[in-house]
Amino acid sequence: MIPTDLPANPISCYGVSKALGEHLGQRFVAQHGLSVLCLRIGWVPAANHAPPDARRPLALQHRWLSDEDLCQAITLAMEAPVDYGIVNITSQVSGSPWSLEEARALLGYQPRSVHVPRRQDLLSRAGARLARWRRPD
Repeated sequence: MIPTDLPANPISCYGVSKALGEHLGQRFVAQHGLSVLCLRIGWVPAANHAPPDARRPLALQHRWLSDEDLCQAITLAMEAPVDYGIVNITSQVSGSPWSLEEARALLGYQPRSVHVPRRQDLLSRAGARLARWRRPD
């Protein structure tokens, strides 16, 4: 499981900016007594009507977050009596490496949406690649 207290090791400018924001939040708590809760939000696709299908990479499927669970997490975060905290937010995804223990402990977060990731089978992938390379007669 990937807990939130694992040292940050960003590999992109985006990741660096997120780690910096978390660090700045911690400094504002220490220096100004503010309350800061950082949500590490999973993957929320634009058309989020159902869990992702097997055409999506497993890395995305493992971070899937339904609209319902996202709204629940934000509502709980706004009401949480926390000085400073970092929590992962995903839906309940089988085999996901992202720990939700901190979110449960700090927020009382209980994801309602469930997803079991699936790999696309080899024949489907081959057929999809072949279709992209075919030219109309």
